[in-house]
Amino acid sequence: MSNIIIKGLTQNNLKNISFKIPKNKIVVFTGVSGSGKSSIVFDTIAAESQRQMNETYSSFIRNRLPKYRKPQVELIDNLTASVIVDQTPLGGNARSTVGTISDLYSSLRLLFSRIGEPYIGTTSYFSFNDPNGMCKNCSGIGRVKVINIESIINPENSWNTGCINDSLFKPNSWYWKQYAESGLFDLDKPIKDYSFEEYNLLLYGSKNKDGKQENPKIEGIFNKYNQTYLNRDISNMSKHTKEKSERLITDKECPVCHGKRLNKETLNCNILGYSIADMCNMELTDLYDLLLQ
Repeated sequence: MSNIIIKGLTQNNLKNISFKIPKNKIVVFTGVSGSGKSSIVFDTIAAESQRQMNETYSSFIRNRLPKYRKPQVELIDNLTASVIVDQTPLGGNARSTVGTISDLYSSLRLLFSRIGEPYIGTTSYFSFNDPNGMCKNCSGIGRVKVINIESIINPENSWNTGCINDSLFKPNSWYWKQYAESGLFDLDKPIKDYSFEEYNLLLYGSKNKDGKQENPKIEGIFNKYNQTYLNRDISNMSKHTKEKSERLITDKECPVCHGKRLNKETLNCNILGYSIADMCNMELTDLYDLLLQ
């Protein structure tokens, strides 16, 4: 049991090799490019270790784990669980966390779906990447992009003197004239002197009892910039437009889930008084001690 025994290995470019790897020692595989180092370490030892580990889980969990093929080898004996540090940089995006990459989050989701109180549903209800569990306001990201209205409006100026710091509403432009000729605003009154109702009308336009804009041309400054920069794909637009969007858009914590990514129903499901988001924010040692209770 002091060695990992490998016999008849033909993985990738290897030709029926057999060898032993001593346990509890530092073992280094060296060789020229293409000599089979990765085929031994990653495609054989690591893959088979992970495959055998996954076989210990229930079929329900196995269906949600990565699938590993059995390596092309006659025998691997005395293999133990392995921790794999890959050669390639770890990929990820805004939806990736340590929990999702390591599969720890999958285990927590399963735990909450079984014994969380009150019961709310299966594991999908505890995933911020699934519509059942994600916060609807931020789509499970935990952060939202909003128009930085303070960077657009100059409160010291009136409509006539150019209160909008952007060419879209510069004096005598088409959009500027729509507001100026609407009769809804005092064109010589500084924005800082607007009443709450006047300022709200400028930002969001006027709506009828059905929630629709009474005047489609006066949709509101805030709504106009949302439509122009947030609610459309600007990836194929000009460099100038992209630079302007970066200046006008700010990123902040979601005000609904407060960065926890999950909806209220999911966050109200607890184990020992902790939600799944609370557990994800713990240090691993603290989480381990909690789960032992």
